Amino acid sequence: CLVRFGGWGNSPGCFQYPVSVQVDRQGNVYVVDLNNQRVQKFSQNGKFLLEFGNHEEEDERLGTVFSSSIDNDDNLWIVDTSHQRIQVYGQDGNLIRSLSPAGLDQPIGICCLENGEYLVADRSNDLIKRYNSNGNLLVSLKRDGTGFGDLYIMAFSPTYGIFASDHWSSRILHLDPALNIQGIYGN
Repeated sequence: CLVRFGGWGNSPGCFQYPVSVQVDRQGNVYVVDLNNQRVQKFSQNGKFLLEFGNHEEEDERLGTVFSSSIDNDDNLWIVDTSHQRIQVYGQDGNLIRSLSPAGLDQPIGICCLENGEYLVADRSNDLIKRYNSNGNLLVSLKRDGTGFGDLYIMAFSPTYGIFASDHWSSRILHLDPALNIQGIYGN
């Protein structure tokens, strides 16, 4: 163990159900704190730096969030399920933009790709959607016939493709960049 930090609560540095962790290229750690409806940023040694997302303004306040991802510019992307949107925050915790691309329906998972595109998993009939950097839907994977439930966590490798976790069914879905199923691992 290199470092351990946190604890139960709502003060800075404490959490109530941390559900997503991302690390930027400088080694800063971003933790999505589900019940406190915020994101906390820490240095690589666990020093609290700032919190954001728990604003008074409705257009910046986070609702229910399960997933986050870091893009090539070290911006933090968050799917805000309650508000049916994607929030993009800079390293300073300021909201850069808010997105509601076509077809977004109860988003619960996000994964930034290296070319500015991004993947969104949601609770609609389209299990995963791939969008270009302008928010245009490129391709989607239909839920029907996959046997998969909701996919909260996704990862992308330029070499191996896309991996998504269906934790309720204890399975991993492996996809190519065009969202064709390459394999199913687990139960």
